[in-house]
Amino acid sequence: MTFESLNIHPSIKKGLEDVQISEAKKIHKDLLDLFRVQVPALIKTSNSSLDELLLPLLHYITESDEKQFKSNRIGILCPTASFAIEVEQWIWAVGYHAKIRCSRVTQREEKAIQEQALKSQPSIVIGDPGRLLDFISDGIWQLDQLDMLVIFGADELDRYKQFNKVKKIAKSVESATQIYVQAQVFNATVESLLAFMPVHTKCIGFDSLENTVGPVFSLNKRVHNQYYEVPDRLKISTLMSHLEESKNQRIIVSAYSRKTIQRLFKIIRKKNWGVVSIDSSLSEDLRSERLSNYYDKDYRVLLLSGLSVEERNLHGIGEVILYDIPDDIFEIVRCMQLLDYGYKKQVVSLLYQDDLEAYLRVSAGIGLEPNKLFLPERKYRIQSEVPATSNKKYKVKASERNSRKKNQKPKKSTNNSTTYKSVEIPRVNLEELENKKKQRKHSKSQHASGTSAKGSAKTLSKKKTGSPKNESSENPVKRFIKRLF
Repeated sequence: MTFESLNIHPSIKKGLEDVQISEAKKIHKDLLDLFRVQVPALIKTSNSSLDELLLPLLHYITESDEKQFKSNRIGILCPTASFAIEVEQWIWAVGYHAKIRCSRVTQREEKAIQEQALKSQPSIVIGDPGRLLDFISDGIWQLDQLDMLVIFGADELDRYKQFNKVKKIAKSVESATQIYVQAQVFNATVESLLAFMPVHTKCIGFDSLENTVGPVFSLNKRVHNQYYEVPDRLKISTLMSHLEESKNQRIIVSAYSRKTIQRLFKIIRKKNWGVVSIDSSLSEDLRSERLSNYYDKDYRVLLLSGLSVEERNLHGIGEVILYDIPDDIFEIVRCMQLLDYGYKKQVVSLLYQDDLEAYLRVSAGIGLEPNKLFLPERKYRIQSEVPATSNKKYKVKASERNSRKKNQKPKKSTNNSTTYKSVEIPRVNLEELENKKKQRKHSKSQHASGTSAKGSAKTLSKKKTGSPKNESSENPVKRFIKRLF
């Protein structure tokens, strides 16, 4: 196979002659086709063969720069500084005639000189992850508008303790950036790196592992993909019961309809968990404001409608609940990539019986392994546990309500006469009362007449035997005045 058959750019062919490379390989053709369609890939190369990946890369840069006004921006991550020097020297030698500008940044060299080189905006930036992260944090080099990210030596990242740094850079690039990973063997480090690569990543060179290598297979070992088989008209109650049992502090609930999100917002808001809703009809400024409130105010639930999880800068999510199955089945894979790895990180789908068969068939086609969950028990609050000051109504199970009715004592009727003490009003016989009054008067008159008779007899005896008469005793007026004084 010759370079003429592959239509390699003339400037690149001159550079290949300078480094004495005259024979094309099959992997050159595969990667040229891959770069043209811009599909991310995991690439296996032989030992110390930089031309297998860099040759198609330089041809793609030279050819695309001639067809468009804006030059490409490509970042190349190397596990060590010495390997970065080898890559930079090879690109300079082969791309010399094509006038491809590249800069190298490593921990070994002076930072000020590297800063001036990055400000010149070269087409290719080669460096170790640590120094590039320093420039990113200082704002000197940005990941936005990066067209391609190439990771060399992925199988040795753990050996040089560079995996977390590479992972941070790879997860920070935009979704339009194509990621290419080079490795010589497939090990646990490469598998972990694949877990957060784009969902359509292809595998080139690992022929024996082609059907079991990819982001989906790596995610199946790290994130739980589960589903509920929900009875009719019980999606909301199943969702609320699941949220009450879940211990995750940040949860995303994704639905297809905006009306569904609005209804869920009103229900979840009553739980005082903190909820924010974002849908596709909102402006970009309002979306950013609500998302910042979600993180600043430490809310728990984020409702999404008509948006993909990769469209927002989301982080720290512990669980994703799919209220409706998305049209793109790879959205489930993106939800799994969004989660921070750890215990009980899961994606939960709510499925009706009519959607279950199609969901399982499509999931198996892309390598997903969903597990069925038992429906959560609906929790009820007994009325006796509710405070007396509360005005809320709580549902009680029918069995508990019947048992309480049996044990409850019958209430006393308010119409019963024994409720109050009966008092009889006595009746008055006016005739009898009048007779009694007359008798009292008659007895008093008899008593008065008896005493007057006795008094007259005494006076008569006094007249016969008493002292002589005087004027006061004879005159009644004087006698009366005498009694008074």
